[in-house]
Amino acid sequence: MLASRVLRDVATTAAPTATLIPVAKGLWPLLGHLPVFAKAKGNLGAALRTLHATSGDTFRFRVPGEEMIVTRDPELTRRVLMTQGEYATRGTVVPWERTFQRQGWPQGIPWAQGEDWKRYRRILGETMVSVAGARPYLGVSMRRARRLVNALQAHLVPDPHDPTKLRLAPNADLRQLYGLFALESVEEMVLAVDSDYFPRSPSEAIRPDVVAFIKAVETMLDLLMEADNVVQKNLPWRSKAYRKNEEMWLRMVEFVTKETRPVLDRYNRTKQWPAGFESSTILPKLVAQIDSGELTEEEVVMIGVQAISAAVDTTAQTLEFLTYNLASNPTAQQRLVQEVGKIAPHLVCRTATDTFFAPGTAADDAKRIAPGWVEPHQWDAMVYLRAAVRESMRLTPTVGLHVRELVDQLTYKDAASGATFLLPKGSRVMMNYGDMAHNDRLVGGEAARFQPERFLRGEEGAAARCPKTNEEGAAPRRCPYHPYAAGIPFGHGARKCAGAGFAQNQVQVGALSVFSAFDIGYDGAPFAINQMALSRSAVPISKGLYFKKRVTTSHNEK
Repeated sequence: MLASRVLRDVATTAAPTATLIPVAKGLWPLLGHLPVFAKAKGNLGAALRTLHATSGDTFRFRVPGEEMIVTRDPELTRRVLMTQGEYATRGTVVPWERTFQRQGWPQGIPWAQGEDWKRYRRILGETMVSVAGARPYLGVSMRRARRLVNALQAHLVPDPHDPTKLRLAPNADLRQLYGLFALESVEEMVLAVDSDYFPRSPSEAIRPDVVAFIKAVETMLDLLMEADNVVQKNLPWRSKAYRKNEEMWLRMVEFVTKETRPVLDRYNRTKQWPAGFESSTILPKLVAQIDSGELTEEEVVMIGVQAISAAVDTTAQTLEFLTYNLASNPTAQQRLVQEVGKIAPHLVCRTATDTFFAPGTAADDAKRIAPGWVEPHQWDAMVYLRAAVRESMRLTPTVGLHVRELVDQLTYKDAASGATFLLPKGSRVMMNYGDMAHNDRLVGGEAARFQPERFLRGEEGAAARCPKTNEEGAAPRRCPYHPYAAGIPFGHGARKCAGAGFAQNQVQVGALSVFSAFDIGYDGAPFAINQMALSRSAVPISKGLYFKKRVTTSHNEK
């Protein structure tokens, strides 16, 4: 007994006392930190930067009826993402199920409740999460990318002030074209819908229901961090943002159900898929789960709603940011095109009269990822393309915030102060990825510069150059970047985005197709980001872009 008492006393003396994360400065009576957000005029990223400047890397902020921990510490982010794992608005810890019942939230959100997410991740994970698992579906994006480039070409008009440049027609929007590319790709890959949404000319209107669906996705994502939506679970009435979210959700369900129903009905009649069907979609895998009783048809449609809504707007915005970054950095753009020219010269070696991506043959289908495109080994060799995409996602992250609910209490030692903090079970933690990715100390320097070499091994400025030992082969050397600050913002751990692999491939295919066809520059307004749940450009990027058809006379650009 004496020995155990001594050990307990020693442990008590040696262990640092854990305290709660301090509340951020600038707290107002009753209003909490709402005035800080109001002063930022709806830009959540700007509000958080203000609080970080006065209160450090990690703090608690309060709004009426709600408290949340905010951090830009990558090590705390790693621990939360890897060891915790409940979505703050999708778990069983917070009373959202009661909120759904009280406020009549639409039913049929299969990924949202209890432990169901594990079941769906088991079904979808092997296909969608990893880049390797998603690789068989590259052909889907590549076929759709042909249509993207042709649609983009059809919407370009001569610049009245400089005939050597082409501009997007006044009624054309690049992000919307990227959204159609993403929508067609994901619909085919997940639900086997063979859609045709691209307009052939500036005078041709996009289908109204397609426009309404894309707008619903954009609106729902933009509303996620509205102040009255954040505190909704504590309100006994439906807030304006909540009601709008509900309306957008129902619109999304209606659209996807209408597009998917004919495909499922055809299968139910024949119990057969068309030849080659399985190579372009995961729907047969999902339907097999229906036949085995693991899923219902409604759940399959709802999985489609989630996959499509999560992919369309995020992919479109990511591609728009990437287009801006490469257009504003001609050296990086030139290197990317040179890499493509060496690996797959047929993509950039063309004359001024060539058409873009003419249809391939059946023989092409048998040996290539997609007709007229690239062989698998060529795709794997395009390392600068992947580095450019990763660097754009770091510098201009479409998703700059992750929020999780702690399922267990967590203790954390702050590296800057040395203090030990306790994060209680049930705490909501917002991980400010956008600020992490712009911290020189965390990403190897020059965080504000677009530098794809950051993700190439063996090159000057390469963040990925991380040998396990130092030059003498002795003690380990810390990598010059933190992977949770310079990685791709799909999340990590068990709750990582289920479509991360397909999304990364899709963005790379979109960039490859557009920059193989066009030399793009930017002379528009200075770029800035409005960071909310989903980041947006504060200036109209499309208005500042100019295009020139890429014409080469040899396989390697000079």
